[in-house]
Amino acid sequence: MLLPHTNAAGAMMIAERVRQSIAQQEITGPLGTLGITASLGVATDPGHTVHRAGEAADLIHRADQALYQAKAGGRDRVVMGAYTSGSAADLSTFS
Repeated sequence: MLLPHTNAAGAMMIAERVRQSIAQQEITGPLGTLGITASLGVATDPGHTVHRAGEAADLIHRADQALYQAKAGGRDRVVMGAYTSGSAADLSTFS
């Protein structure tokens, strides 16, 4: 999901709303009713510097790394890949 003109706090809030909305859903089938959860990785471009393919790839990579952190951290959560001079070294969790 791309959220132009959205800061980190806004992106985390929207991602958390998406996570909660998914968690409220149930699937009923032959095995009964199943709950659904989602893990989401969020990355931002605070300097609005994504203008070339390589920069976009870095942003996607940071979101992907945050997603893996969310899964490793217990799933059903949102994790922000922090922007630190082009790296995703610092991650924060919201669940």
